[in-house]
Amino acid sequence: MGLSIAIFTNLLSILFGDYLAAFLLMLTIVPTTVCIAAMFFLYESPVDVAVVEDEIETKYFRTINIMAVVIVVYLLAYDLTSNHDATMSHVFMAVLLAALVGVPIYIAMLWWRR
Repeated sequence: MGLSIAIFTNLLSILFGDYLAAFLLMLTIVPTTVCIAAMFFLYESPVDVAVVEDEIETKYFRTINIMAVVIVVYLLAYDLTSNHDATMSHVFMAVLLAALVGVPIYIAMLWWRR
């Protein structure tokens, strides 16, 4: 949860840096909305999965963990440096959003090839 909030806070500070009221409003509404939506759409999956599917899930889990470590290193470097360039923030936001969209598309392509 901490990494998600750190990413969310950096994205909102890029988008609403000058508008503190909009920043605080989005900071309170979006996480609450996501949690309420998760209550309806997330459910416990059945236990009987094949060994092959378990290996594939392990591979995806490692990939997502590597992406999380890269994001953490970037956020740490971003917070420790004093001079922040808006261009670098926008590039990071674009790469992050592309990765978030790219993972489900890649998984869907793998399932479609079967």
